[in-house]
Amino acid sequence: MPIRKILSLDDGRSGGITLPKSELEADGVMTDGEIEGEHYACVAKVDDGTYQIQLVEQVGD
Repeated sequence: MPIRKILSLDDGRSGGITLPKSELEADGVMTDGEIEGEHYACVAKVDDGTYQIQLVEQVGD
């Protein structure tokens, strides 16, 4: 499992982690290094220091 750096986003109001290109391509989210269309993910904290990320359909606005 590769280690990813947690990045500060939105002027420090949130954090983000990059996802591997190969995984995004396998899920049909990225093609030739570009994100195709709009995609959404749900991030849930499941335990201390453990998060689950799941692609979801857009819900609401």
